[in-house]
Amino acid sequence: FFLSIIINRKLHKGMSNAGDTAPIPSHCYLSISLAGGEPQTVVIELFSGKLPITCRNFANLCCAEGAASKNRPLATYRNTEFHRIVPKFMVQGGDFEKFDGTGGYSSFGGTFSDEGFVISHDRAGVVSMANRGKDTNGSQFFITLEATPHLNGKHVAFGQVVEGMNVIHAMTKVELEGTKPTPMQRILIVDSGKGRGPIEKASDDTDLNASATKRRKKKDKKKPKKHQSKRRKRDRRRYSRSDDESSLPSLSSSEEGRQSRKRKKKQKRKRLHDYSSDSDDSSERRHKQNVKHRRRG
Repeated sequence: FFLSIIINRKLHKGMSNAGDTAPIPSHCYLSISLAGGEPQTVVIELFSGKLPITCRNFANLCCAEGAASKNRPLATYRNTEFHRIVPKFMVQGGDFEKFDGTGGYSSFGGTFSDEGFVISHDRAGVVSMANRGKDTNGSQFFITLEATPHLNGKHVAFGQVVEGMNVIHAMTKVELEGTKPTPMQRILIVDSGKGRGPIEKASDDTDLNASATKRRKKKDKKKPKKHQSKRRKRDRRRYSRSDDESSLPSLSSSEEGRQSRKRKKKQKRKRLHDYSSDSDDSSERRHKQNVKHRRRG
């Protein structure tokens, strides 16, 4: 008991030196592509209240950003593969160094000790640390496909799959290399991070875009567009009224021609109207005369 307390204190001291003071997320996600297919999201709940160091290591590797150096690759789960598939047992991944289960290290650098064995491997979907023996936890992890009680006390379980367990089971349908647990087709972690995945991120982006659109609309209402304001100023200058007729703008030749054509059309319509009214009056008079003639006869 006292030995475990001393180990935990050393681990916490190393973490504080590394600057890991940010809160540990309650969930992390992995976007997984099976054999080149569309990425599907797996959401993992972290038991950070019971195993904070192990959960922080996993969260750091999910959320890591940056570029790899010449000497060491970037410690992240993005663009890594599930390199080991054992049907009715577990799927394993997290080797960002050699991609075959022989590499990888923790986000703190090197390996770290077993934090505790408080979570049991008693069901499918338990997320646990892979190791090479006691106190050799690095970056590799596995997810159980069914209850594996023989792993209790040997591997530190720190989370569970809460969404996307069908994706984990679908990995077992990928063709394997003979009797070896190596998949013939790539099972790639396309993306990883904190939270519940791309759907949650997309909704946040949508909210931000909507607020930005509202702000733009308010600005557009406040000030008119440039071409509208110029047109209004030009119209005011052109049609401003004044007592002095000399202040009115002189008409160009094209404008005079347009107005003369309008006057001619108006006169023509008037003549047609007068002609139609005269013809109606004469026909009415002839009708009355015919009626009188018939009565006399």
